[in-house]
Amino acid sequence: MKNKKTNRRRPPVKKRKRKSLLRRIWGSPRTTVVLSFLFLLSFSTAVYYHTQVYTIRKMVERNFKNASPPPDVFLPEPEVPEAEVQQTAATQEQLIWLETATTLLEQNDGRMTAVMPRLYTSKEATILTFEGIGPADEIQNVLGALRAKRSIATFFITRSQIETEMDALTQIVQAGHQIGLLIGEDIVSVTDFMCSMLDAREKLRLLYGYQGELDLRPVGGIASSAFLEGACALGCPVISATFEATPETVWRLSEPETICETTLSEEMPSLQIGGIANFRMGVFTREGTLGNYVRYLLEEKSPYPAMSPGMILTDASLLYTWPLPENRIETSIRDAIAPGQTTYANVLQRITSGFIGMETHKKEEQLPGFTYLERDALNKRGTVPNENNQVFLTFHGWGSDMCIQEVLDVLEKHNAYATFFLQTDGVARNPNLARAIAAAGHDVGTMTHTGLPLAIGLDDDTHYVEINDTEADALRADLMTSYDTLLHIIGDMTNESGKPSLTRYFRPPDLAASRRGLEVAFDLGFTYCVFGSYDCGDDKAESVSDVLKDMRLNTKSGSVLILRISDDCPYTAEALDSYLTQVEENYYRFVELSKVLR
Repeated sequence: MKNKKTNRRRPPVKKRKRKSLLRRIWGSPRTTVVLSFLFLLSFSTAVYYHTQVYTIRKMVERNFKNASPPPDVFLPEPEVPEAEVQQTAATQEQLIWLETATTLLEQNDGRMTAVMPRLYTSKEATILTFEGIGPADEIQNVLGALRAKRSIATFFITRSQIETEMDALTQIVQAGHQIGLLIGEDIVSVTDFMCSMLDAREKLRLLYGYQGELDLRPVGGIASSAFLEGACALGCPVISATFEATPETVWRLSEPETICETTLSEEMPSLQIGGIANFRMGVFTREGTLGNYVRYLLEEKSPYPAMSPGMILTDASLLYTWPLPENRIETSIRDAIAPGQTTYANVLQRITSGFIGMETHKKEEQLPGFTYLERDALNKRGTVPNENNQVFLTFHGWGSDMCIQEVLDVLEKHNAYATFFLQTDGVARNPNLARAIAAAGHDVGTMTHTGLPLAIGLDDDTHYVEINDTEADALRADLMTSYDTLLHIIGDMTNESGKPSLTRYFRPPDLAASRRGLEVAFDLGFTYCVFGSYDCGDDKAESVSDVLKDMRLNTKSGSVLILRISDDCPYTAEALDSYLTQVEENYYRFVELSKVLR
């Protein structure tokens, strides 16, 4: 029998709901302890941190009460006095100048510049310089005279005048003129000198906008080695003067003509090409005198405009070194003139082949020392035969820039070329003018150095006799000096045919020669003695018509016309201009002698 109790169905057990892991942990007593510990730890840490920060802040405040903090961090910058700021800037600028000067000196390596009393150039320009700053009206008059002749000058001032003469300097710079500095003898060292020059150049730039070259001039003409070395390192030309135009003796004069009679001389009757004429301002007592004087010189005593040294020096192709170094001279003419180039056997043959005489040489008294047969063999027609209808203009002597440049201008106008025989004692005082003759494409020969004769004239200058041994020795030395003078001025120049401009042609002074004189010249190596077929007589002419009278009648192919360059021949250039205009229709070609002669 089944147990009823056993078969009774049990009631279902009610399942208990499980708690989440987070609730179990949070409700645990351990958790409560841990959380309480962490809270206390963090609170105590925060309190400790804030306490330390407070302590440090108080300590910093206490320290800064006793010691000032850096101005750029905690306190505003204090105001610095303006004088102290300027002094600091000046010190920095001086350090820059010193560094620049040191670098330039190292690059210069001890070289010194030369003081230039003239610029050695064939550029057709003269140079006017003015020292100091005169009264305002004098400045105005001088600037007006320069402006009227389209000329540029250089005004030399002291360093102090850069800041004290601002009105005058502003006018000078705005008119386009150049500024130079007068340098005294108080140079301590080359670096100090260079720093002062760099500073002066910067002041001129800042105050006046001056960007031109800075020329230098030693006061009193005395230049120390420190001055010359510093100028060379800076690249500044050192300029003196060829001609002092305002000596102390002229301060009372007022008429330009009268002043010129006092200042100009026979050796320098006009301004020169590349020459430097210096004027001191404030010399004349009468208002307007200096301006009128400058205007008169440019109009009546100079064939050139005035330019600044910087304008001339930039044209390097026309510059040269005087005297020319040996390695610059054409080798074919360097040692061409020296004694001993003929013998007793061949000297007459050399004279005969190189003699271009005159009609008057048919007479013994005009060409002493030759026998009748020897004289008969010489070329007394004075022509140079050719087949190209060529005529040869020749000029001899020496003169001022006014007369010679006038002749050169006429030749250029008519595209004519000529041969110039120069008496070289005057050339040595004005080498640029000889250089300008060669630069224009003309031949150059010699007419001795001091005018020593090749024959001795008697009282009436129509009879000549031989020179003696002493006179022959003096002539030999004179001819060698003459050639050497020209050699070291134009020895590097060539004409349009590529031949040296310096020839071995010569012309005897006074157009007189003897056998002994010719033997001396040909023995030295001269190749031709040139007289001519017609003497135009411009040395005796009293008018242009006197010169022109028979020039055209005596012109034919091969003619050699004799003219002069001298201030005593005032009609030469004008007569030459008229003559070349008249004969243009005849299609003559006026060329230099080297076109035909060797």
